[in-house]
Amino acid sequence: MAAAASISEGGTAASTSERTATDSASTIASTDPLIKADHYTIDASLNTKKHQLTESVTMHVVNNTDGEVSRLCIVNTAYGYLKYDRKYYKFDVKKNAKTSIRGISAGGKALSYKPGKDPSDLFVDLGDSRLAPGQSIDVTVKVTTSVPKREDRFGYTRLAGGKTLYNLSFCFPYLSDYRGGKWNYHPYYDDGENRNSAVSDYDITFRAPKSYTVAAVGKSSTEDGITKIHAANVREMAICASDAYKKQSWTFNGTRVNNYYFPGRYKKSKYMKLYNKVCKSVANESLDLYTKNIGPYAYDELDLVECLFGFGFGGMEYPGLAMINGNLEYYAKKQSQCNFDSLRSNVTHEIAHQWFYAAVGSDEYAEAWLDEGPVSFLETVEFKLADSSSSALVDKIEKTPGKTARLRKEYFTDIRKEMKKQLKSGKKTYVNVPVNKYPKDQVTSLIPYDYGCRFMGYLYLAMGADAFHSALHDYYETYSMKQATTEDFVNVIRRHDNAEKVNAIIKLFVK
Repeated sequence: MAAAASISEGGTAASTSERTATDSASTIASTDPLIKADHYTIDASLNTKKHQLTESVTMHVVNNTDGEVSRLCIVNTAYGYLKYDRKYYKFDVKKNAKTSIRGISAGGKALSYKPGKDPSDLFVDLGDSRLAPGQSIDVTVKVTTSVPKREDRFGYTRLAGGKTLYNLSFCFPYLSDYRGGKWNYHPYYDDGENRNSAVSDYDITFRAPKSYTVAAVGKSSTEDGITKIHAANVREMAICASDAYKKQSWTFNGTRVNNYYFPGRYKKSKYMKLYNKVCKSVANESLDLYTKNIGPYAYDELDLVECLFGFGFGGMEYPGLAMINGNLEYYAKKQSQCNFDSLRSNVTHEIAHQWFYAAVGSDEYAEAWLDEGPVSFLETVEFKLADSSSSALVDKIEKTPGKTARLRKEYFTDIRKEMKKQLKSGKKTYVNVPVNKYPKDQVTSLIPYDYGCRFMGYLYLAMGADAFHSALHDYYETYSMKQATTEDFVNVIRRHDNAEKVNAIIKLFVK
């Protein structure tokens, strides 16, 4: 586990002082940032021999403040990612693995810039191109970045038969989030996310060898090694490319679902057939359940992309795309080495993030629980404990008949006891804590996942299913394509149930 670094120095906009908002959970986040990149045009090329990504990223920046903007803060997360890799993955990641800014310009004119205390943050001086209220500008960042050898969200992985997988995320420069008169940015955090960005549109031209199949956030089409990508209302970009991918597609309730998968390390096609069968069943039922209980899925397509993340890491979410860890099934020589129950959890968890993170955004460094808490509850309670064909399928494959029913009974018995005990003791298990304030002697998943899931479970019991789901509908509808804070979430809950017990539960979890 990497220790979170201290928060780096902020940038300025107009006469704004240099500040950050890492420790503030009260920032008003429901509106768009007043300085915003509403469109990104990216030209990117993947060199699979050098393991290198070359990019030209043009961001259309609009000034909606009432003052002049003279500086921008652009974030290149790849710097923090590679710095971490060089320290903790020395065996695979070379010392010279780096990201290099080749220039920043506007209108063909070079702009001066300097890094903050964290070189991931680039403070750009607009000079004569400074923005008056209502004005906009196209700023282009040219960067070349090494792709590390790592089974993770950004990196490449060697596959059987001389094939390769490239996961490309956290490697596309973007405009930092500007709210409340300050730039809000965070250091790279490997055990979670430091994302905090408004929705934008992307148009991308991505070049890779012709043998590679490309999956990306948004809609894409590939011809002769050139992939054209268009994504609307998304918080970031992610691309997966491999010369080993197979693709299975179907339509469910108007949503196009694409499942990208590998044939298996030892060519045991039976396990990959079961992998695909579980993915399809879980995806369809997740889309159906979360649409009914929360609100409509926000995108036209959903990509499930098999990746190899090692052990203990289930997947990663992006708007309209979910990286799924298929490590066990890919390497399995026999079925006992697979874990289809874990696969079911991973798939529904990452799909649930389409509602909380992709649609309803939040500051994932300052308030990680806001997406992981609700999503963990949706995964472990709403989905896995429901009577469904996917539960029956997994129970049958794993030869554990009746497991779902037993777990449902045990969960509600245990959670009621826990709630009664905690309400009586008054023990506080706060969830709205920034990651750099987590107690050093506890696992990093405890606050956002465990406490967050427990908080949601208590609310579910105290409010009842109907009122709880009504509140989730309201929260989703109010903040979809916006950002929310813990304060926003609590206000919606109280709007639907302001009873003494509900408020007592809120006091246990919210500072």
